[in-house]
Amino acid sequence: MQKCRFVRNIACLCSAWLCVTGLAVTVRAESPKEVDHETRTFRISVDGKERGQCTMEIETFDDGTEKMQIEAALTFDYKVYVYRYHSKGSETWKNGRLTQLENLADLNKTKVRLQCKSTANGLLLAVDGKVSDLAADT
Repeated sequence: MQKCRFVRNIACLCSAWLCVTGLAVTVRAESPKEVDHETRTFRISVDGKERGQCTMEIETFDDGTEKMQIEAALTFDYKVYVYRYHSKGSETWKNGRLTQLENLADLNKTKVRLQCKSTANGLLLAVDGKVSDLAADT
């Protein structure tokens, strides 16, 4: 009986010492580790003249997740019309399936926001706040 009480007291003292010294153990889920990262940059030409650029960053993780961030911009004059386009977004894929997508595009000051997220039943798509349910294989 005294031996149990002694062990319990030692355990309490050790716990108190860990808390006081700030050495308390924290359990965390490990984030997936990045196994590959590449950046691709493309020049955009219209009528033989460079008019913009597109940059993609692709990350691959050890749990099968792939993330891509993309940004594209294009500007050119067409006689009396100036064409301006900018798009920035990201996609997340896991095991060949889209899990999340977000993009904001601006075409001559007309903005479009696209968001998509996987659900148990398929995909939930929102375009400028208007929500639609899509099949998982879309």
